Formats: sequence, structure tokens, C-alpha cells
Amino acid sequence: MKLSITNKCNYFFIGCITVGISTSVLADEGVRTKTSIPSYINNSDYKVGFGFDRGFSVVGQLYNKLNLSLGDDGMAADYIFLTGKFNQKLPFTWYASVGGFYDWDDSCHHGCGNPHHDSDHYFNDYGVRAPFGLDWNFASQWDTYAQLAPVINIPDDFDVEFQAALGIRYSF
Repeated sequence: MKLSITNKCNYFFIGCITVGISTSVLADEGVRTKTSIPSYINNSDYKVGFGFDRGFSVVGQLYNKLNLSLGDDGMAADYIFLTGKFNQKLPFTWYASVGGFYDWDDSCHHGCGNPHHDSDHYFNDYGVRAPFGLDWNFASQWDTYAQLAPVINIPDDFDVEFQAALGIRYSF
């Protein structure tokens, strides 16, 4: 079932409340790094925010190892197995991860409602992906990320495609 605009607003308000409540449980202040562009070291076990991954999404990160996304079009989880820094002057860190996704779809395909056709023409997508991304702690307790992921869509004859995601998170 596709979510309507009012449900998108509900996600937004739930996320705002979550971030608002999280300010009472503050993480340690981030430490400013010596990069030419402002950057911070944020050591926090929990991050929550908003992004565009499976549609408009509530995103999170647990223990700097697990990225989660719950959005209008589906959900995803990725395990970060490798991280690094380009050099000491750049504020970005990079990561490589592997995970999976599940997208829901309520639109009819190929003759739904026709009594002469099978009514099971609604389909959901799921598959595996390997996101590669950049992370930037642009302020104390805040970070933003961008990622690109090759995806293998399993029910669509193992179709390979690319997906992108972008988000902002608050550490607590």
C-alpha cells in the first residue's frame, strides 16, 4: 500500500519528536578536527534523522556499524564492514557496507480487477545491495551522508541497478 501525503507528514512529525526527545539524552560534544573545512569527531552509539533512501525516510545508525532506513516506499538495513579517511585535510570519511531492502508496492500491474486474470499482480521488490558512501560530521552531534549502491533486485529476474541515498542524522 502506498502511503499518502498525510502519512509522509506523520513520519516527519514522529521524527521531529524523536530528535526533540533525544536532545535530553545528549552525546558527548564532538571534537573539532584540523581539516580545512569544519568537521567534528562524534563518538555516539545512536544516530537518528531524515533522508531519502526508500522514499522519504526516517534513518538511523547503531554503533557506527548498522544503517537503517524506514520510508514511504520500503525499508533497508546495511552492515558497515569497512571505513576509512581519504586524507587528513578532507573532512569526509568513506564506508563500504552490505545489506538488503524490501519495497512495498500497492499499484496494480497487468490487469488487476479483470475477472479473467489472476488478481495477484501486486508485487513487492526485495533484494541485496552494497552501498558505498561518504559521511561528514559537519557540526557537533550532526552528520550527513550520501551513498550509491549497486542493487540486485531478486523478484525481477536478478535485475541489477543503482540506487542512491542522502540523509542527515543527530547523535545522541
